[in-house]
Amino acid sequence: MYSQLDFEYIYKDCRVSSRPQGLNADSTIDIEKMYLLSEFTYELEKSNAQTFNVLDSGVFGLINMVRLDFTSNHGSPSHICIYRFRVHGHELD
Repeated sequence: MYSQLDFEYIYKDCRVSSRPQGLNADSTIDIEKMYLLSEFTYELEKSNAQTFNVLDSGVFGLINMVRLDFTSNHGSPSHICIYRFRVHGHELD
């Protein structure tokens, strides 16, 4: 079961405009239906590595894919940079 998402930018002082701001993370068991894992905002004032809790979507077990949808960034009109994205969880009993 998934519990947290980690999102990391290269380092805090790197170019601000290409950092993501608003993100949605979705998961799927099959390609037909997506389940929202989390909606979150990457905040400039915090650490370059930020952790977000997964919403209780009622979806348990293995999933095939996690999709990130970037809804905004901090100013760049052309691109968003990311360094690392991790999904954390634990096995079901």
